[in-house]
Amino acid sequence: MEERRIIGQMTVGKEDGGRPIIELLREVLALPKRQIKKAIATRGIRLNGRPVHSERRVKAGDYLEVSLPGQEQVKVEPVPMELAILYEDQWLLAVNKPVGINVHNTHPGQPPALANGVAHYFQAKGRAVTPRPVHRLDREASGVVLFAKDSAAQTRLTAAWTGETVRKTYWALVEGALATAGEVRTPIRGKAAHTVYRPLNQHDGYTELAINIYTGRTHQIRIHLAQMGHPLLGDRRYNPGSGFCTNRLALHGEELALVHPVTGEELRLVAPVPRDEITIAQAIK
Repeated sequence: MEERRIIGQMTVGKEDGGRPIIELLREVLALPKRQIKKAIATRGIRLNGRPVHSERRVKAGDYLEVSLPGQEQVKVEPVPMELAILYEDQWLLAVNKPVGINVHNTHPGQPPALANGVAHYFQAKGRAVTPRPVHRLDREASGVVLFAKDSAAQTRLTAAWTGETVRKTYWALVEGALATAGEVRTPIRGKAAHTVYRPLNQHDGYTELAINIYTGRTHQIRIHLAQMGHPLLGDRRYNPGSGFCTNRLALHGEELALVHPVTGEELRLVAPVPRDEITIAQAIK
């Protein structure tokens, strides 16, 4: 018999008697659409131990169970890679991403991405799991990247990502002296964008910042800092005429603070700031 994993189960109460199963899957068990479709396609809906159609109506006292095939088809090619693991449990994996690698690739022919290395890590542990990144970091940046091990955890985290339960803190090194905290709300490509910054240390001609973002626009931090007149050091795209040069983009995802999507506990995931990787020098005029 095919091994399956249970993703939802319940005994139908009086208040739900007479409802179709599909409504219970969506509203009571709160299963993601993708899992519901897969459960239906693989005959993973059972009522009182027997396979049934998703439109079948239930009665009080019925026992409903929903399952998926035990072995997932991994959709990311595993590639051996050294990973800096920050946190792991049965639902989540947090990795400290190095500079110069994508979180995941969107076009064929690109060099291996972090997701490929995570897929190999899971494979080496004997698990067939597709890495599901919850967010992205620029290729030129480093720091905390969080992966979900199943679609349910990914869906819950994605829904909460721009809310108050997730706090994303970045470390940045910018040109110029910046003495006071502030925020930027300039829209990016016509969409709302919100960035908050706080000076940490001032040096000769540049400033270290702690940055929190409350939206997730592509290159949001880089764009907002450049608009302020305090662009990131090493940002060849938004600061090509930089008065300073570095060996990398001076942006690092230092911390993620969030509520665990399954256990409800508070998590604080930290990747130390790689100050020793940043080389600062006056550019040739």
